[in-house]
Amino acid sequence: MNVLLTGATGFLGRHLKKKLISLNYSVFISNTKIANLEKESNLHVYNEMKFDIIFHLAAITNSSDVSPSQQLDENNNINANIISYWKKHQKDAKLICFGTTASYAEGVIMKEENYFLKQPEEKYKLYSLSKRKMLRDLHEIKDQNLDWLYLISSTIYGPDFDLSDDRYLYDFIRNCYKSKVEDRSFVIWGSGENIRELIYIDDVIDRVLYTLRFNKEVINIGNANTYSINEIVKEVCNEICYDFSLVKRDLTKNTGMKKKCVDISKLDELSNNYKFLNTSLKTGLKKTIKYYKKSLTKPK
Repeated sequence: MNVLLTGATGFLGRHLKKKLISLNYSVFISNTKIANLEKESNLHVYNEMKFDIIFHLAAITNSSDVSPSQQLDENNNINANIISYWKKHQKDAKLICFGTTASYAEGVIMKEENYFLKQPEEKYKLYSLSKRKMLRDLHEIKDQNLDWLYLISSTIYGPDFDLSDDRYLYDFIRNCYKSKVEDRSFVIWGSGENIRELIYIDDVIDRVLYTLRFNKEVINIGNANTYSINEIVKEVCNEICYDFSLVKRDLTKNTGMKKKCVDISKLDELSNNYKFLNTSLKTGLKKTIKYYKKSLTKPK
């Protein structure tokens, strides 16, 4: 099967590409050098190719080179370009688009039908709005022969993450490790009582590949395993051999939503008791921290 993958250099993209190749898929990519999504015409390099699946993961997230409003415009542009190209030149392909849990507003149950309710968290608002618009564009497609999915994954983690990635779990790993090595205090923001869901990268891909059998669906991807920040930090400390009782908490910092966990009742219903991979937090963190430690010894 022929697959077009956008965002192949991102965390999920790198792991998904590796998995698809292991399953004997022929994977082609779109990035800043090959078929740049900045212009739809750049994708015409693949006009002679017939894709079975298009995975659209590309997005501009934390670029310091552009303003938030520019990020919104650019994300809307690349989303519109891949959808337009698919409709015009790859009608036989299934388009798999990825949303974000940041589009769910605080206090709203994170069920698929609530994706557009209220305003997203201010910190991620413009990025979230671009993801909402992409789903609206898919809903407005009139051609019933076009197949698509819109997947919304809870927070993904695992090895081979970018060392500059500033998501909270990786911050915990870096700061805990440095605190251990430098014999200093490990400080987290808030009381540690906020609830978060984490899902290991292999488990996400397992669920993504399963959902390919469905059409025109919006599906949350998660595992229903939730932890307090304190529980996550304690596991990180245990793996790095840092005394959890020494962790300090800065109560002056904003820690975001009190609870962030997607409702996966739809996925459970669709999967009909299928046994997905379900990596424990302990095992997932062990592999992730092992990767981090190893990366520190690599020559720069």
